Amino acid sequence: MQILRLIFKKQLYHYLFLAILLAISILAANLTGAYEGYLWNHSTRFWLWLSIGIVIAHQFYVWLVWRLELHLKFFTRKLGKAAFPLWSIFFMIFLACRFLFVFFVGYSNRGTLNIFPFIGWIISAAILILAAYTGYSILRYFSIRRALGIDHFDPTYRSMDMVRKGIYKYVPNAMYVFALALVWVPALIFYSKAALISAFFNHAYIWVHYYTVELPDMRIIYGNR
Repeated sequence: MQILRLIFKKQLYHYLFLAILLAISILAANLTGAYEGYLWNHSTRFWLWLSIGIVIAHQFYVWLVWRLELHLKFFTRKLGKAAFPLWSIFFMIFLACRFLFVFFVGYSNRGTLNIFPFIGWIISAAILILAAYTGYSILRYFSIRRALGIDHFDPTYRSMDMVRKGIYKYVPNAMYVFALALVWVPALIFYSKAALISAFFNHAYIWVHYYTVELPDMRIIYGNR
């Protein structure tokens, strides 16, 4: 029972906030008429909810793998050194799909958001610059392996200090603030209501993951550093 409590720690909050975000997204889609358009013979409604489903599947995948590995070493016991590379491959596929399917939503629903074009492009350019600096900081100071959660798999990483260089000097959780902000770009360049809803869910739900999965895990792994 103790192991189950650790694996499901904070998950009631996770489910509660997931339900709230889904309710907001459904309400926003219905009230704004965000289902206009088609792509490859599939409606915007299809692409919108597929994009949201991918986000949910991705974050449940992260929760399950991280918690089973952190508390039971489940995957390294079963797969040995292949555990982290296999985890990383599927993680990156999910991550790529998060961005790709928001793009599909935006293209399917293009032209439905009434904003001045230059505003969307200016905001998109700012997001791209900050995301690029975040990517540089990850590669230069943080490392892809740590970004992918190697500390859940390899205890030798748990003695490392928190990164406070590059963009992390100014924003400790820059990956979630700026890198994930890329999901807003399709909504802004295609002027799409549906992509705006998808981006909202995408970006808001990553913070649910942070507070109900990553932060509790970090406190176990790193203590109060």
